[in-house]
Amino acid sequence: QVTPINNQQNNVVFSGGVTDKFIESQSNLNEQEKLNLKNETLKILSNCCPNESQDKIQNTGLVYGYVQSGKTLSFTTLCTLAKDNGYSIVVILTGIKTNLLKQTHGRLLEELRVEDENDFKLITTPTRDDADKICGYLNLSYKPLVVITIMKNAKGLQKLNEVFKTDELNEEIKNKGVLIIDDEADQASLNTKASANAKNPQNYINPDLSTTYANILELRGSLNVHTYIQYTATPQAILAIATNDDLSPDFHVLLTPGINYTGGKVFFQEKEKELIFTIPEKEVFVLGKNDLKKIPQSLVDAFDHYIISATIEVGIFKNEKTASMMVHCHQNNDPNEMFYKWIEKLLKKRKRVMR
Repeated sequence: QVTPINNQQNNVVFSGGVTDKFIESQSNLNEQEKLNLKNETLKILSNCCPNESQDKIQNTGLVYGYVQSGKTLSFTTLCTLAKDNGYSIVVILTGIKTNLLKQTHGRLLEELRVEDENDFKLITTPTRDDADKICGYLNLSYKPLVVITIMKNAKGLQKLNEVFKTDELNEEIKNKGVLIIDDEADQASLNTKASANAKNPQNYINPDLSTTYANILELRGSLNVHTYIQYTATPQAILAIATNDDLSPDFHVLLTPGINYTGGKVFFQEKEKELIFTIPEKEVFVLGKNDLKKIPQSLVDAFDHYIISATIEVGIFKNEKTASMMVHCHQNNDPNEMFYKWIEKLLKKRKRVMR
């Protein structure tokens, strides 16, 4: 029997040395931004399950904010706060792409100073054989927080479920609070068969479940004490699901963007005329209606603008480590392959000029 957490105020949390040290290390934040980060992370954890409970309890949270407004920093800070407050394990579902797993794992490795400190033990893509290692970490005298990163797909989740179902780990964490962080929670996590179920009355009793969703439910079912925390910049689908769905949030926290944040409001409202350039209709690729035969001039102009800007920001002033440009012309692969070849040819031409 699972008891929902109704009175989150019982979970009194505090910001300790690990969290304070981490937040203070964020040199790109001013004092107000550091305070916002601390307070919002405290609010998230105070709504979560406690670090230990004799009852089988669980709940679900939603943390959302603008695109690229600091969600990764938020859940990294949440890991430090979990460490300060005696939690044992944090699981991070990093998304559906390998590059996201590597990116998140690398950032956690660096920012949590995993190789230099004893506060955290980081494991990526664990298998059943890693259960003993995790148990060993949990029994160390200095009590590190075990942070598990895994890709959000059926294969990864199935292996993780096998880990948590081992007798030794299951017994070890029986009464210990676990946090599950779902990054980009609107992607793949929700039951994609929910709409079809709603149209078929026979599915009310035994609804069809999409694979990833079913594995997430299995993971949650194997944990006695846990909170499932969904991070996203697009929470509409999560907020619209049935309230009796296991992924329907019991609480939510809105993240405050930094004072220098530049997002949709700036681009599409405040400075639209300065920043948005409309592609001429004749240069817009439309499959079967406007199948372009050569690279459009607007793309050439945009690419040149990117090359110059990236050279200034990355190469000269070194304000950024990298700069990227995204070109997405169609949902099908073939048109994107065509645009890729055009850009590759243009890049070689520009390299010859710059030499």
